[in-house]
Amino acid sequence: MSIIYSFPSLFSRGIALFLLPIYGLFLTPDHFGLLDLILACLSMSYIIVSIEISQALGRFLSTEKNESERTLIASSTLLFVMCSQAVASSIFVAIYLCFDDYFNHRGIGNELIFIIIFYFNAFGYYEFFQNLFKWLHLPKRYAVANVIFTIISGLFSVIFLKVFNLSVFGILSGLSIGAVVATLYSLMRVKSFFSFQFSTVLLKSMLLYSWPLAVGGLGIWLNTFIDRFFINHFLSLSEVGVYGIAIRISGVLSLGLVGVRTALTPLIYANLEVDSTPIKVARIFKIFTIAMVIAFLALSFSAKYLVGLFFINVYHDAAALVPILSFSVIISGMYVFFPGISIAKKTKILATINLIGLVLNLIFNFIFIKHLGIVGVALATSIASFFVFVLHASISNTMYHVPVKFFPIFCVWFLAISTVVMGVYLPNYYKFDPILIFVPSSLLLLVVCFGKFFDEFEGIR
Repeated sequence: MSIIYSFPSLFSRGIALFLLPIYGLFLTPDHFGLLDLILACLSMSYIIVSIEISQALGRFLSTEKNESERTLIASSTLLFVMCSQAVASSIFVAIYLCFDDYFNHRGIGNELIFIIIFYFNAFGYYEFFQNLFKWLHLPKRYAVANVIFTIISGLFSVIFLKVFNLSVFGILSGLSIGAVVATLYSLMRVKSFFSFQFSTVLLKSMLLYSWPLAVGGLGIWLNTFIDRFFINHFLSLSEVGVYGIAIRISGVLSLGLVGVRTALTPLIYANLEVDSTPIKVARIFKIFTIAMVIAFLALSFSAKYLVGLFFINVYHDAAALVPILSFSVIISGMYVFFPGISIAKKTKILATINLIGLVLNLIFNFIFIKHLGIVGVALATSIASFFVFVLHASISNTMYHVPVKFFPIFCVWFLAISTVVMGVYLPNYYKFDPILIFVPSSLLLLVVCFGKFFDEFEGIR
């Protein structure tokens, strides 16, 4: 079942990566930056408007065995989603009408605001049904709906870009069509599960459960997207677009993280009482670290060539950001190997760690952006991610101990990062072929990975 759930995520991310050079061909950095900010604002809007009701839907459905009560839960949730999105859409329109000069000055006119609101509603319903499929344990329908959305939205986005030259409006239109078709498919598959019922008492209980999760979700959102808004405020919209390209290229490493997370989490929770589970997790972490170090080096040294090959000249500055953001992508996903906080259900500790990460991100952004520009923003994100991981792993290991020796891990990463600095960044100042650094350094690093620095793991095999 976990494979079925992970496949659509891998598929959609793969398609998005395939479409990225096409988007870059038809969108200027300004337009790509605008699209990035619009999608970021919409993701925040979903958290605020929905109050993370989907999490409550899963919690209440999982504990309710009576079919009529389960129908009442789903029907009440759907009605709440419909009403909240209608109210939010009205508020969006009112805000636009009050500040139309501000929006028009930034390239958001009547047509664009219309498609933004339409996409907000279409994708909101699509997400509701995706969550419903997940909580009802219908993985095949979940996967089919995701594939429908990915293929149709990608196809129409390319058509609107290439044939009609509709820029940001075209991509949002394609995404909207994909969301509508996927939503209609989903509704047809579960329509018998709904009825004209609504319970205010039930809904109140669900919202009392979900609103703290919404607060936590906003914290995660800020950690994820605050960098774009710093760039837009202190630098330019064009550089937001370049940064967005770099993030998506770095995101190729998250494809491996999806598979590991999908397989590892059920393994841990299903074998919590088995003494050998932490040892197995440590062993997987060792293999994962070696694989990610190799992937990090490969992507860092090839970024310049990949960007030059697939993107027009205005995006070439993205290559310098890829190594830094790649490290952030990897380190942000490594928390899954240290599940102690989640197992102990210490959500307040988790929220505190995220808050600390946000504060660090803000501080580092303020410091670095003035001196290093867009590279400073990427550095701030990576450093904050590193501190959050160390804090999360340290605390989690006191609650569920995974026997990992961190010193050799840090040494290997230090060598890898040093290799990238010498081979990717120094050639910009001292003219020599990066391959002269990459080949011998990578071979040395591999020897270190499989040899001395991982000898300490032998005792847990």
